[in-house]
Amino acid sequence: MDPTFPLELEEHCPCTPGAWTLAVLPDTQFYSDNHSRSSIWFTMMDWLVAERERRNIRMMVHVGDLVNRNLHGQWEIAREAMKRIRGRIPAMVTTGNHDIGVTAVGSDRSTLLNEYISHRDLAPLYGGFVEGRAENNFSCFNAIGESFLVMTLEFGPRDAVVAWADDVLSRHPNHRVLLVTHEYIDHESGMLRPDGCSLHTTRDTVNSPHDYGISKLPGGVNTGRDVWEKLVKPHANVEMVFNGHYKGVHQNEEGEWERLDDIASGYRCDERPEGGRVHQLLFNAQWAPNGGNGWLRLLEFQPDGATVRVHTVSPWLAKQGVPPWRTGPRHQFVLKRGRFRQKQPASLV
Repeated sequence: MDPTFPLELEEHCPCTPGAWTLAVLPDTQFYSDNHSRSSIWFTMMDWLVAERERRNIRMMVHVGDLVNRNLHGQWEIAREAMKRIRGRIPAMVTTGNHDIGVTAVGSDRSTLLNEYISHRDLAPLYGGFVEGRAENNFSCFNAIGESFLVMTLEFGPRDAVVAWADDVLSRHPNHRVLLVTHEYIDHESGMLRPDGCSLHTTRDTVNSPHDYGISKLPGGVNTGRDVWEKLVKPHANVEMVFNGHYKGVHQNEEGEWERLDDIASGYRCDERPEGGRVHQLLFNAQWAPNGGNGWLRLLEFQPDGATVRVHTVSPWLAKQGVPPWRTGPRHQFVLKRGRFRQKQPASLV
């Protein structure tokens, strides 16, 4: 499977009649750990609700790191943000490394997530690794004549979670799958490679799940490369994977690579032998000013069934009178969807 890139730059930000939209929220941890910045997250959610009907927003997903530390005060802010779309826009969330741990970030899988954000506040859930919890879940819906399955996986998912996900996908071969996890591809590897394609993360990737205490727990952890080999590659119906976590990099005037205090936007596309494509997108804005400047991502699935327009927008900047649309080939582009061959389902939803 050879990695490829988005095929063209989208020059403007249309709202196509008949399309439907998936909203993707990057790491919001720096909005949760500072009351003066929490309003940025609230503005993002209020804007999504205001745009829900016009853009036909069918789902919002969060790539994890809702909070910066697994503390009650920060989860209270996260709860307030999520309440703003409850009952209006179905949502799915997953745990990042900052959402878990008691003694330190990622020291164990303990999380206050489920005390503050109930699975009942989210999208209609069809099943989870542990019933009644918000993380490691899946939801199904239909849009423009297609069946979609959205699945969330915890940071560095345990072997048992990957096995559960494998079973769910095996029982839903007729659904196009959108997979959401916190750690999968990184930005730095793509910028440092001649072809520009981000790599699936490994044990050796800096800040991979192996750098945290959860790697010593029973069941271990799975990196991006592991999830690719065990879950994404074997299931031809996995169409997109979303993650956050990593920081961006860029090349300075001297030609040297350095960390970027701005949006991280990694990408790779793997072609399947049967003609399918797996678009894999890293999006993390937390290192931009003000803990992220309110950037979020919209994926507009076109009525032709073959095209997805990707936009990066900040409702909060718009509120400040600043141009809200981020352009450039890593922030505003078009994805071409691959062929999808339906199979006889093994079971009902």
